[in-house]
Amino acid sequence: MSHAYDWKQLIEQKPRELVFKDAPACKHIEEENGLNEIIFKLRTLNFLEISGTPLTSFPDRVANLDNLTNLVLRNNKLTSLPPDIGRLSKLKFIDVSNNCLEQIPDEVGSLTELQSLVANVNKLTDLPLTLKNLSNLTVVKIEYNKLEHFPTSLCDENLKHLAEIHAKNNSIQDIPSTIGKLLALKVLDLTENNITDVPGELGDCNRLKEVHLKGNKLSDRKLLKLVEQGKMKQIIDYIRGHCIKGGNKSAETLKETFADAKAKVREARRRRRSSSRSLDDREAHMETIKILNVAPTEFRLVTATPAILETRKIVCCIVRNVDLTRTGLVKKFLSLQSDLHDGLLCGKRKNATIASHDLSKIQGNIVFDVRPPAKIRLQPLGRHTEMHAGELYKVLNEEAEAYRKEKKRNAYSGVHKYLLLLKGKSRFPCLTDSGGTVISFPPITNSESTKISEETQHLFLEVTGDSQPTCKKVMDSLIHGMLKLGLGAELKDKNDAPVPSTLQLEPVKVVDPEGKLYVVYPSKVDLIFDDIKITRE
Repeated sequence: MSHAYDWKQLIEQKPRELVFKDAPACKHIEEENGLNEIIFKLRTLNFLEISGTPLTSFPDRVANLDNLTNLVLRNNKLTSLPPDIGRLSKLKFIDVSNNCLEQIPDEVGSLTELQSLVANVNKLTDLPLTLKNLSNLTVVKIEYNKLEHFPTSLCDENLKHLAEIHAKNNSIQDIPSTIGKLLALKVLDLTENNITDVPGELGDCNRLKEVHLKGNKLSDRKLLKLVEQGKMKQIIDYIRGHCIKGGNKSAETLKETFADAKAKVREARRRRRSSSRSLDDREAHMETIKILNVAPTEFRLVTATPAILETRKIVCCIVRNVDLTRTGLVKKFLSLQSDLHDGLLCGKRKNATIASHDLSKIQGNIVFDVRPPAKIRLQPLGRHTEMHAGELYKVLNEEAEAYRKEKKRNAYSGVHKYLLLLKGKSRFPCLTDSGGTVISFPPITNSESTKISEETQHLFLEVTGDSQPTCKKVMDSLIHGMLKLGLGAELKDKNDAPVPSTLQLEPVKVVDPEGKLYVVYPSKVDLIFDDIKITRE
């Protein structure tokens, strides 16, 4: 909508929806020094979206829109919401993602019809003290905030329909035992927090299907291993069968439980000592992944914008001193990536996409972002000319159509079979180095400028996908396959004798534009294999 819109006519039309966002909205707000008053006289509105603007506050006159059921205020600069928002008695959906909110007003707890609360990528440290009146609430999304404790107001037995809580990438240290009151809970995502213990009461949520705890410092090693393996049913069964219900046990019972646990630990240590010699012999002949130590100031960084993290996640690492000189090894490495792409884990690139680059051809750090196709210029892998992503998408579609007509069947080859993943999207993901070169356009292609060859000595690997756990699993599989292919450079021990194949990994950090850590790979909980030894400098 432009600043010259006929507002009088708008009132006469009595619209039910109004979408006011991005450049036209910014221009209007700048010229009128705020939102036009007429917006808040459109009492017929059911749906209102005001997004992508420089607004830092929202007028309390929003309470006039008493028929509003959906309120979307994404990608603004809001630092607060008006308490009068609690008067929108018909509101069912509110999305205030990608703002600067430090709190949600307590009055939100009065929205008895509310079904979804989405407040990702803000600065929230807590939620309103009471939400017990939100008996229709089904979904809460509070990812990428600054919560240090799980909001206890979400653990209310009156929230009978609360099925999903998404709170990854905060600093949450605990899960309250009262979470067992959420009998409708199906999905709990606490990926990348600071949780050490999981209460057994979580197992009382008898509809629970998914518990995401990867990236936490769990003290229970068995649970930690199950989490890293992503075995969802086993994780939930383990929580129900082994995690302590602290809220329901007496101090004496807990004391006995911990005494039993200590006895089991002592027995396990005794067994390990008795078999240590044979274990040492076996490890001496195992292939090895060596995690290199990197000084904090020397970490290679990937900056991921909030816009891209809304739709696509990323995990990266560097592999040092690879040996691609043996005949056919480059081809085998590329075939490994293709096999992973076609497998269940990547799901034909729908779940995740792999890209490998010659590190020496990348300048500085990298930005992972989403842009209009015309703003992404690259020389696609295997092509001789530079073009923007929109042109490439068009060319690939034309090639696919010509192939279909020639073969007279709907079967495509190469990257053509992945074009549907971008259909209908107005912005595409890309990775750009410090020199402004686009090195990757996932899920379609890499850039010719960072193509690997037999001369490549250091690799930069990236996996982008629909979730961080999936990206990590794919990267684990890729690293495992690389080691088995023998990509590690030949090393020798102190006596100058050859040692089993070793792959040297250098961690890469992914941060947000403010420098907040999103993920580092490999972390101490990554790369768990039975047939490979992991060492760290």
